[in-house]
Amino acid sequence: MKALYGHPDSGTYWEKHCDAALQRVGFQPIDLWPSCYKHPKRDLLLVVYVDDFKLAGPSANLKKGWKLIRDNLEVEEPVPVAHYLGCTREVKEITL
Repeated sequence: MKALYGHPDSGTYWEKHCDAALQRVGFQPIDLWPSCYKHPKRDLLLVVYVDDFKLAGPSANLKKGWKLIRDNLEVEEPVPVAHYLGCTREVKEITL
């Protein structure tokens, strides 16, 4: 095994590896939405941006979804979304 860090095509190699690993556990690529996947059986939506994974769906299925992802990929424990793609997420209640 060789490290990909610094290789001119490391992004492509990672993307192919990640895509294959996700498809092995039932995630399906969404047409025309690169790096976005659905898992029909678990009703999950996954967005992958380099090494950031954002998973959405019924709360009862999220834990199962993360387990599927981690079966083939080494990813960190999920944490609540705070800052993603230049946007800061803020949770609050408002009255309309």
